[in-house]
Amino acid sequence: MHAGAMGFADAHLHPLEIADSGAYPDLGEAEVLFGCVSSSSQWDAMSSFEDSRIRRFYGVHPWNASEWSADACARLESILEDDERAGIGEIGLDSKHGTTEEQAEAFDAQLALAERFGRLVNIHCVGCEREVLEHLERHRRIPGIVIHSFSNESYTVPFVRLGCHLSVNPRILARSEVRIRKLMDSIPGDRLLLESDAPFTPRFTGMMDFAERLAGAIGSDAGTLLGAALDNARSIS
Repeated sequence: MHAGAMGFADAHLHPLEIADSGAYPDLGEAEVLFGCVSSSSQWDAMSSFEDSRIRRFYGVHPWNASEWSADACARLESILEDDERAGIGEIGLDSKHGTTEEQAEAFDAQLALAERFGRLVNIHCVGCEREVLEHLERHRRIPGIVIHSFSNESYTVPFVRLGCHLSVNPRILARSEVRIRKLMDSIPGDRLLLESDAPFTPRFTGMMDFAERLAGAIGSDAGTLLGAALDNARSIS
């Protein structure tokens, strides 16, 4: 089955930045889109973005952790009250940008909101897997967790134990096929998601192309990957 014969889900993209870029040639074929923002300055634009396929996520990215405040928290609460399907993201920790101590306060507060409102979260995690797991252990009632740009198979088991879905994107295509297979073999079929992180991902020329190249590296077929990821995205949408 050729990938172009079916729709797909994208578990992490930035629709506000994509809108006028032309960076996503097969976006029209998507069925489910998890649309994230990285700054509170984008929340209003996201709330008015019109695309029925999008599950909207609002959050403060770890790179922008200094934006988090009591006012930002109150505003995010109001958004969640007004939109019962809104998720929280992109949030998380990043050891390569700023200090994780500052990021941790914003991350934990947003996880607490996700737990309180029963919302899906979309998590950025760079070099902080152990710390992210510790935060998630404190918020076990979050109903759905997407680990964005997952790439470290050493942490597959503990993330899956906490109910996380693991989302891979075209950055992994820079690896050898042996390393790609090792990562993909570690992810249970019912926990796999595919994403573009568009328009911020090198080597991305469309989800269909990504699925075909990934399938070729692991000896699968694109239709199988896209179908599984779509089913998994729907299960938490």
